[in-house]
Amino acid sequence: IGYVIEAPDDFEDLIAEYVTDSAFKPLLHVCCSWREVAMPMMFAGCNASISDHVSFTYRPVGSNPCIIQQVDSHYNQHVRYMFLKLDYASIATGAALRLLRSTYAHLRFPNVHVVDVELDLGAISNINGDMALCHTRRFLSYLCVALPNVSSTSATIVNTTPDAHVIHGAALSALILHFTRTSHIVELKTHETSCPSIIDSCLPVTNLTALRCRWDANHTTTARLIHASTQTLLHLSICLHTAAGLELLVFNSHRQEPVVFPYLTKLLLSQRPDVSIKPLLPIDQVAPFPRLQRLQLSVKYPFSDDLPFRGNASTLEFLCMKLDPHTLHLLSTHGAFGPGCLPALQHLVIGNSHQGGEHTEPMDAEYHKFFTWVLPTTSYVFVH
Repeated sequence: IGYVIEAPDDFEDLIAEYVTDSAFKPLLHVCCSWREVAMPMMFAGCNASISDHVSFTYRPVGSNPCIIQQVDSHYNQHVRYMFLKLDYASIATGAALRLLRSTYAHLRFPNVHVVDVELDLGAISNINGDMALCHTRRFLSYLCVALPNVSSTSATIVNTTPDAHVIHGAALSALILHFTRTSHIVELKTHETSCPSIIDSCLPVTNLTALRCRWDANHTTTARLIHASTQTLLHLSICLHTAAGLELLVFNSHRQEPVVFPYLTKLLLSQRPDVSIKPLLPIDQVAPFPRLQRLQLSVKYPFSDDLPFRGNASTLEFLCMKLDPHTLHLLSTHGAFGPGCLPALQHLVIGNSHQGGEHTEPMDAEYHKFFTWVLPTTSYVFVH
């Protein structure tokens, strides 16, 4: 008994950290104190699917196994994270709201602060746009009550159709804006290319912190979306489907002055295999990414100078790029690579070092000098 009395007050929490998902449920039946410890962990996450039927499953955050598939207000108060899968057609026709009101009229998740939304836009061609907007607004009013304290939102848009924005632009804008207007962290992902104009529906959003998209025919609209959030963007991942995309990224709409992303920490650029990206013309006296920590270029170096390396030597920790001899010489000439040039660099991934006949002793010496410069600070180096 003496050992129990002398145990720290939080000993149950310390033990619970080592409990596997399958063992959470028995803990509920041990005693009241163990139930208080297990409940917040066991019901920390909730997967919700709203379409022609509604389902809720609870689970520990970061865990796949679902514990219970029955909504209970006692469980809901412990939920902190929700994955919300929405079928837009059921929202636009009013079916989703009718189902929710009839089954879950008083649904509340008061402590959910993080929501990941997957918005499926499939099968909407026969739905009237005006009625869709009316039903969407009513559905959002319901969500405001059910999820009153959301502060972080990630939205993924899937299954876009060519007429999605033409017919449902207002409703889609209202839906997307709802999940972003009160959030401090806003991430938007668009994986589809069949309807690039779906970006139009996102234009009201001006507080994006992360954007992942494919930049294709509607490149000017995508640029407007990005430039509207320059003061909030932290992560930017773009797959270029047009040669004009890169220029529109770093210049404003009239190409009068470069755009600066003062808080961007992660930049990932890739391209469609059949697209040829010409290097961007040199840009003087501007550092567009002054706080960049992670730079990943899955394309042949698309700049004619050291533009993405300017002003971030003391913050850049991760670098992944194709470093052919021409790029190595270019960046060394501009001072991006040199002794003590990247003091914060910890992870380095280099690809495409030699191409055919470019393998020469002088270039081998250049590569040797480069690695001599960066190796003292890096903890991980991978060359392929």
